Amino acid sequence: MHKRNKRFIMLFFIVMSLMLSGVPLHAKEKRIIKVGYPIQAGLTELDEDGNYSGYTYEYLQEIAQYANWEYEFVKIDKNINDSLVELMGMLERGEIDLLGGMIYSESSAEKYDYVGHSYGNANTVLKVLYDSDITNLNSASRTELRVAVIEGAQQRQKELNEFCALYKITPIFIECTDYIEQVQAMTEGRADALLDVSAHPTNELRTIATFSPRPFYFATTKGKSDIVSEVNSAIDLIEQTDPYYTSNLYDKYFGGNSSIFKLTSEEQQYVEENKIVRVGVLANNPPFQYLNKDNQIDGISIDLLAYVSEKTNLDFEFVLASTQEELNKLVEDNRIDIISHAVCDYSLNRESDVALTRPYLKT
Repeated sequence: MHKRNKRFIMLFFIVMSLMLSGVPLHAKEKRIIKVGYPIQAGLTELDEDGNYSGYTYEYLQEIAQYANWEYEFVKIDKNINDSLVELMGMLERGEIDLLGGMIYSESSAEKYDYVGHSYGNANTVLKVLYDSDITNLNSASRTELRVAVIEGAQQRQKELNEFCALYKITPIFIECTDYIEQVQAMTEGRADALLDVSAHPTNELRTIATFSPRPFYFATTKGKSDIVSEVNSAIDLIEQTDPYYTSNLYDKYFGGNSSIFKLTSEEQQYVEENKIVRVGVLANNPPFQYLNKDNQIDGISIDLLAYVSEKTNLDFEFVLASTQEELNKLVEDNRIDIISHAVCDYSLNRESDVALTRPYLKT
């Protein structure tokens, strides 16, 4: 073998060995970014073993994948309000580089430079006890709703008034000094719900309404345009690479029990009165529904209905049709209650006098 070829092969294996061992070649030195780290449940957490976690923490780590940063977290050993005030002062003076969870305002924009992209929303929410009969405002079946609120939170109370007006419900404010007292008011039966923010994880409660979203941002010291540019670019790449990253991260830290399935009283009555629901199935329409090798009905929509049955105790009786015309005739003759798979064509569905569920699959 030619000596030059041998040297090339040796060099190739050296490079591969370095790559596989995780040793970077010509690694660019990482920039140290000082980040304000107020201890906030769900956003920026720190456990007794010194492990960091939280929505903002994970987002920062994702940004670092693109910006080639390392972080120095700056913490203030005070209560949350005092530590936030102090960290915001440090940011204004340039003693730290970055602070998350910042709500935009014109007065704040005079002190800090905001990143152009928000990285989440803080919503105003209504929460109830887990075993409450209230599943949403429509199911409240009342004209008044007793809501435990924090004294002096006028803006959120105004938002609640506007939101409840849509449902023709009058909120009765039960004023409390803190969150613990809000929960106590519900536990003692003095309040039906409490007013809170979504960025406050509470596993023992259920969210029944979400409204008035406020985007939150990363902010830096005035003039640090390079940091703003790098964060903007990183967030762009995160959203392009994984469009669901933000929503999945939000569910992880703030989803709580809001996604727990609970029937309203009207729905429970329907289940009791309609144990069997007749489902029209176009038998040869894979992968949505089809007859498998055992001549059993199978497919995506069938699996979905099995899941619905498990959660609701509804039983589904499948009525097979070999053609779309035959399926349409089943609808016209009122021999079925629902169709397992319908294309979203509003004109056609209006002519057929049928209503659509929310989509369970998009292509």
